[in-house]
Amino acid sequence: MDHWSTKYLGKPWKEDYDCYAFFLEVQKKEFGLKEQLDFVPPNYSNRKKAIEFVENSEDVKTHWKDICIPTEGDAVLFGASNHSFHIGIWVNIDGESGVIHCQIGHGVVFTSRRNIIERGVKIASYLRCKK
Repeated sequence: MDHWSTKYLGKPWKEDYDCYAFFLEVQKKEFGLKEQLDFVPPNYSNRKKAIEFVENSEDVKTHWKDICIPTEGDAVLFGASNHSFHIGIWVNIDGESGVIHCQIGHGVVFTSRRNIIERGVKIASYLRCKK
């Protein structure tokens, strides 16, 4: 049986379809999120400022909770350096856990947990919708 994420894989990244637009689409269509969230700040070049924004966002405080161990559909905030900020969705595809996300130059991709660790990507936090 195909995983729900299969229909998104390979969808192209565009100016108006970045990691956050992809995140919102999946959360609405696959996990029933109803409201538009002021969740990720657009175009923050400094990862620390972006994380501070998320930590202080009333929408995040109201609708999401910080968790230690992610499960299917949880938000993953991450980046490869101090100057990047990215959002994706935690998934488990055929027994392999990781993140599905929309990456510049690649579109929607799956990155396994193992590849995240090997690349030295820093996970800022995992968040679960309070529903």
